[in-house]
Amino acid sequence: MNTLDRQVTKLLQHLAIEEQLLQKALKQLSYLHEVLLRGDLQALVAAQPTGEELAAELRQLQSERQVVIEQVCIAVGIASHQVTLSQLATHLSEPWAEQLRVMRMGLSQLVKKIAALQGRNANIIAHLRSFICGIMSTLTGVDSPVRYGPSGVRLPAVTGQAIQASG
Repeated sequence: MNTLDRQVTKLLQHLAIEEQLLQKALKQLSYLHEVLLRGDLQALVAAQPTGEELAAELRQLQSERQVVIEQVCIAVGIASHQVTLSQLATHLSEPWAEQLRVMRMGLSQLVKKIAALQGRNANIIAHLRSFICGIMSTLTGVDSPVRYGPSGVRLPAVTGQAIQASG
């Protein structure tokens, strides 16, 4: 096995580890989505450290991936500055190129699923936050923020209606 073969094998192994971690992250985000839909705040708080650990691991793997890609680029004889996996695959011979394309496609699909789920979770959280702010504003009447409807029209402030000062 020559240097290029070793480096590409190392890259494919690294990408497989990333894929496993992304699968784990997708599973965690799916769980968080279910928790948000149920409104189970205790489970949400309990899951937070796991999510932070996964994010840290993914950041670490991303920086390690760049080092491995640079090593493959050196072995191939191309510049490693901002090279993508697709571009790298064009410089590899078969079966390495096909394996890299397949791995890249799998990672890409996982990342799209994760991004979509993160968007849905963020949307739920934004709605919950808006709901809670509205309730607090209604109850207390304290400095209600300016709110806008879906079409961008400013909504009237609804404050202080639920609590009447007794005197």
